[in-house]
Amino acid sequence: MRQRSLIEEYLKGIRRLERAVKRINQIKTPEAIIKNVLKECNNILKSSSCALVLKREKNLWDAFVYKKGRKILKNDTIVSIEKPDIVSLFPGRGLFIGEISINIDDKDTGYFYGAFDNRETLEHAEKFIFSIIETILISALSRIELLKEVNFAHRHLKIVYDMSQSIISTTGFDKLIDKLFKEIQQHFGYENMVLFVREDDETMILRYSTRPLLGHIGLKFKIGKDGIVGHVAKTGKPYYAPDVWKDPYYIIGRFPARSEFTIPLVLKGKVIGVLDIESTKPNAFPSETREILSALAANIAVAMERARLYEETERLSIMDPLTGVSNRRLLEKMLQNAIDRSTRYNRKFAVLFIDFDNFKPFNDRYGHAEGDKVLISHAQVIREHLRKSDTIGRYGGDEFIVILYNASRKYAEKVANRILNSIAKSRYREVTVSIGVSVYPEDGENVEDLIRSADAACYKAKKFGGQRVDFA
Repeated sequence: MRQRSLIEEYLKGIRRLERAVKRINQIKTPEAIIKNVLKECNNILKSSSCALVLKREKNLWDAFVYKKGRKILKNDTIVSIEKPDIVSLFPGRGLFIGEISINIDDKDTGYFYGAFDNRETLEHAEKFIFSIIETILISALSRIELLKEVNFAHRHLKIVYDMSQSIISTTGFDKLIDKLFKEIQQHFGYENMVLFVREDDETMILRYSTRPLLGHIGLKFKIGKDGIVGHVAKTGKPYYAPDVWKDPYYIIGRFPARSEFTIPLVLKGKVIGVLDIESTKPNAFPSETREILSALAANIAVAMERARLYEETERLSIMDPLTGVSNRRLLEKMLQNAIDRSTRYNRKFAVLFIDFDNFKPFNDRYGHAEGDKVLISHAQVIREHLRKSDTIGRYGGDEFIVILYNASRKYAEKVANRILNSIAKSRYREVTVSIGVSVYPEDGENVEDLIRSADAACYKAKKFGGQRVDFA
């Protein structure tokens, strides 16, 4: 009779176990799984309370406690080098505590505890149920790991997709990097980032930073020699320094970093840039974050190349392809900008209208190829007499326009004569130039009038034999 009763208890326990596993397998969040598995185990064991303690990392344990009759799930963190101390989980006296050690894939995962009031031991059937309850725990914890992997994969794909769409749709290099830094700050919270761009086969140069006021823009690192950036540029592989103070490659910078994650940006097998992210906290880059950022690297590299090509196309659309100076479209835009700026600050600027003398006879005699060389050479000579802030552009054929910002009539005359004399001594000295000068606002208050005035002055110079400067 006693044996039959035990068998019935065993069978009843197994049926409870099967139902519990089915219910747990229908739950879709890790938190709900833990709460329900504790509740199911508590009901099956008929214990007063139970606890699940899971190993988080080396010395940290996450503790979850369920008490009979209460809908409370207590979540604590226990710090312990070896086995967690359970006294704090079950305060009070007269408790018998049963224990299950949980091992999944040959790894110590944690412990399950069942607490019974006024007991010194477990009954035979309880011992049996206690022994097989590990099946519920392993099933539940395996499902939690699976859900975490699925959630990570979903989050991973969403972040990669959202960020990739955002940066790939951005035109212009400056806008792209600004967008990239903002996306990383928004998704991960990191604030200190720099982007190095390959300058040549030996050097990476720092082009962009979230902290440009630190004054490190333009800093150069030797590939394979200087710091973590140089190391990553050489290997073409991401590098993580959880504690930079202990890292052999780390070079102390102007930002107080404790951990650093560095990613190569590779295009067609070549490192074209390096993204370096730092944190003031040690070990601040979880493996999940590193995986996502590494997955983004290829798309960042493609976006950088697209931005470069876009800017190159834009540059070509506003530059004269033969001489490399601004074309008429950009010239007129720059003239309007000069008018707006001069009006705002009550300043003058001058326009030089430069026309070649004897260019048609030269072309007829030597051919258009030689004529192109004259255009290139003379454009370079003109450039040499301008400040970096000034603008030169090809207006059409053998006509060039120069904008001299914040310039008086006297200064414009001095520059014009220097250009005139240098061209007269140049390699193609037989093709001289005539220069007409107009000054804003005396000779015109809009783009058309300023060009018309300078052109009329140039025509006057040519009328009097050329190779001279005249004013509107």
